Amino acid sequence: MYGVNICENTSSGKRHTRAPKGSSPKSPAEVAAGKLYAKEHGVLRGGVSKADGVPTGAQPVLNLEAEDEGLLVFVQSTSCRRRVWAIAFENNPQDLQQRPSGVLCCDICDATLFDRTRPGPPIRNSKISAPQKGDLDLDAKQKLEFWRRDVLQRNNPSSMLPSSAILDDTTIRLIACTGRISSEKFKQFMKHQWIWWDIYGEELATYRESLFQHLEPLPEKAQKPKRVQKQKVAGYMDEGSSVGGAGPSTGLLHFESLKVLAPGPLDNQPYEHAVMFEHYSQQPASDSRRGHKRKLMASLT
Repeated sequence: MYGVNICENTSSGKRHTRAPKGSSPKSPAEVAAGKLYAKEHGVLRGGVSKADGVPTGAQPVLNLEAEDEGLLVFVQSTSCRRRVWAIAFENNPQDLQQRPSGVLCCDICDATLFDRTRPGPPIRNSKISAPQKGDLDLDAKQKLEFWRRDVLQRNNPSSMLPSSAILDDTTIRLIACTGRISSEKFKQFMKHQWIWWDIYGEELATYRESLFQHLEPLPEKAQKPKRVQKQKVAGYMDEGSSVGGAGPSTGLLHFESLKVLAPGPLDNQPYEHAVMFEHYSQQPASDSRRGHKRKLMASLT
């Protein structure tokens, strides 16, 4: 809606709503200009940041012959939106002031209208694992159906909605199959599962405990220890170290990687993949100061 610049016309008099297929991507300057245009025509208004100032961009010209019949002009308008309506439906603009007392005009004329529909901050839901299910408790299932019916009749006696609007059948079966989980796990799961938790959550949790108080809770699973990463073998070992119990050495123990090309079965051609193995060799102390590794290549023919 805000990514289409309807204030600029091409030489042919038509507006481009999207780039033609196969065209080159936009340059950084064009992308920045598009973002600025959207901001000047109200793309940030009504959001969590409360950037509800009056749009500062140019007012788009209404063209009722356009494909959208003026919808983009209504959305990107920087002046009274009801005036755009009046022109589109051929009403008298003077009648805009004739509205019931206390009724606000539009969000351009009064930005407090955004407070009635402003979304809240985004909520990051943590991953909740599904509870461990057991056998279906038919008695608990029936009692939960009676409970939802009583709740609906108590709080909404004149409602035309069925009792499943309070607690649906799928959730009832889930509760009836998970009677052995702890009350804490039940609350953690249902908070993200059931839309009426804030209103009826504590009541349902108490009623559930009365249904399954004769069951033994499931034992808590022991947490698995975290894996410890193995330390990589150092390229060089300090003087005095040994490998395989050979005793102390006078120099450095040097770690090298040998690449062997094994001969093939025909024409003595080597296999495509080389065989790699590790090799330790002792270097004199005089060579220990060299900062590079010797690379050895052995080829079997």
